[in-house]
Amino acid sequence: MNGTSARIELASEVVAAGENLTGRVLPGPSAFAKAAADPSAPDAALAVEILWRTSGLCEAEEKVVLSQTLKLAGPQETPFQLKVPAAGPMSYAGKTFSITWCVRIASERPAERAFTVVAASRKPKLL
Repeated sequence: MNGTSARIELASEVVAAGENLTGRVLPGPSAFAKAAADPSAPDAALAVEILWRTSGLCEAEEKVVLSQTLKLAGPQETPFQLKVPAAGPMSYAGKTFSITWCVRIASERPAERAFTVVAASRKPKLL
């Protein structure tokens, strides 16, 4: 991490489709200075997005599926919780293409963290 970018920490690197991705953002020093100078300024907030992208022999595609604006809580960490869509797609790493999920801070110095989406476990219904 360089001195001005934010860092993302996740509670878990694996999340089931339809479940919540939780973590926290640790903003860089420049974000702290902006938040301290004027807590009501738009710079005192960060947009956190979850997205998936394809790569490989297929046509590259990226889709942001959810975005949330976080109000910075000063120099300390700011928690977030975003629901991964139940419809997926699931993470996949194949020979011809891959689907990668990421959580990203959309700012002038973006930070990104990959995570894995797996199928939700289904419990059989007892008759």
